[in-house]
Amino acid sequence: MKAAIHRVLAVAVATSPLACDEAAPSGSSTHAPRGAVDPAGKRSAADDAAKKDSSVAAPEPAANVTDRLADLPPPKVAALSKGVVLNIEVRDTDSRRPVVMGETNLPEQTKVMVSVEGVQGFRGQAEAVVQSGRFAAGPFGPEDGLADGTYDAEVMMPIPAVQPESVRSLIGSDGELLKGKLVHRDGTDTTVEMTVKFVVGKDAASAAKADVRTVADQVKEVKAIEAELQELLKLGTGELRRLRSSEDLDDLTQCGKLMREKQPRARALRARAMDLPFPYRLIAEPATHMELCVSCLEGDSCDLAKQTLREVKAEMKTWGR
Repeated sequence: MKAAIHRVLAVAVATSPLACDEAAPSGSSTHAPRGAVDPAGKRSAADDAAKKDSSVAAPEPAANVTDRLADLPPPKVAALSKGVVLNIEVRDTDSRRPVVMGETNLPEQTKVMVSVEGVQGFRGQAEAVVQSGRFAAGPFGPEDGLADGTYDAEVMMPIPAVQPESVRSLIGSDGELLKGKLVHRDGTDTTVEMTVKFVVGKDAASAAKADVRTVADQVKEVKAIEAELQELLKLGTGELRRLRSSEDLDDLTQCGKLMREKQPRARALRARAMDLPFPYRLIAEPATHMELCVSCLEGDSCDLAKQTLREVKAEMKTWGR
């Protein structure tokens, strides 16, 4: 997990509202587990089962956003053979429901995933399609708008396998014809990724103050979850370990009773962790292992929970820097 944590945290981002292909690209697209979300920030059915959010409004139809591109001239970008170009701009931040627009030399009909995420806990995602060198997605946020703070807008071209044949014929079946700073390869999987930062609020200073307040709350929540997981770990490596290794019927009955009592608690902690933004959501991994640690099944779940808790705790020391 440690390598994964550092791989995810090492995301290089551009710092201006408008960034071009010369800006540092984002790092690996391997994020901590999370459910699918739409532009309004609404989670998938799986996440909705963990936590309902009735305040989220339906996103604006995609056609309304892409209509904005109709009157724009084709962008002046280099040929794809020179390297992938992405120019990303975040608009409508004053309305608190931003729209992400971009220019690119990726082929016509290339599918891209556009996501917006902030330390305030908002996560939204939408698919866009390149049309005449441009794409757009959004608006992102609930009906009453995003809270003050700093946000990341990420644009990612998924692997060639999910692209239309017309796109694969130009980028290669495995993306082997793509090159440039924004191209990321993991074995035969090739993606194009870029992240830019933007602020919602009066100015960058007020957004930064909102971030500090929010980060303090998120760290407090992670510490609370971590403390409860440590209690479950103590039970899983102590009394429950003794009971599940016993051949006595009374012990096994008691083991089952404790398992039915403690597993819902572990699941609830994981749901709380999944509701946190990245990187605080990393606490979800030990919570996932903990569900089996407090069961009557033999295995290495308690060891994995202990290891990942230790790694997350070490990572927590860097969050205030």
